[in-house]
Amino acid sequence: RLDAVESVEIRPRVTGHIDRVAFASGQLVKKGDVLFAIDPRWHQAALASAEAQLARARVNLANAEREWERNRQLEKAKAISASEADQWQTRVAEGKAGVLAAEAARDSAALDVEATEVRSPIDGRVSRPLLTEGNYVSGVAGFTTLLTTVVSVDPMFVYVAVDESTYLEYARR
Repeated sequence: RLDAVESVEIRPRVTGHIDRVAFASGQLVKKGDVLFAIDPRWHQAALASAEAQLARARVNLANAEREWERNRQLEKAKAISASEADQWQTRVAEGKAGVLAAEAARDSAALDVEATEVRSPIDGRVSRPLLTEGNYVSGVAGFTTLLTTVVSVDPMFVYVAVDESTYLEYARR
């Protein structure tokens, strides 16, 4: 019996409708080849929204920093209390945290856009597509849709079943 050294179930990382199946059943594929394309429009819109949120967070941070600079001068002149100065300093820290959160959301959305192209993680032979264009697939962890499988073709494991007496005879020789 022959078995592949590597065998991978191909599942989407994002949810959406399949736009394109980019392989033929039984085709040899290389690592990184696109196997399925999932409609990217929703994910591109989420990325645009995340980029807008990041721009807003950067503007808020810049505004907080300008206000803090003005208020530092007032604090030095003893025109505002230490408590008020602390509030402005806290707004700057909140602004920095907001930028970090918005950058993370943007990076996550960018990964989702990238994941709309389902690629082969190994070189090998691809099975048949289990779903075709137009089908809805789930990329939700624990509920992902199986799209196809890819198995490596070189090297291979070879398993041979022999009875004990044949093995002993072979070992004796």
